[in-house]
Amino acid sequence: GWLATGTREPEVLAPDGQFKRFDLLVTGAETVVVDFKTGRPDPHNEVQVREYMDILAAMGGYDEPRGFLVYLDLHEIREVGRNI
Repeated sequence: GWLATGTREPEVLAPDGQFKRFDLLVTGAETVVVDFKTGRPDPHNEVQVREYMDILAAMGGYDEPRGFLVYLDLHEIREVGRNI
């Protein structure tokens, strides 16, 4: 699973020079960024995950990244599509 193979809270340098900290980054057969949330879903959550996916795509060296939001309170996982 993701938790067993992923890197927790890696810091990544974004193109704008700011550091971003993903909740979980999984690399290997596929590249997956996971963001854990509590409370109710918010559209900004998807924007944030898309930003992380765009950063990884711009860095190169990774397969096309996939993104997921994990809503802990709701016991729900949602895949986030990338705006290409």
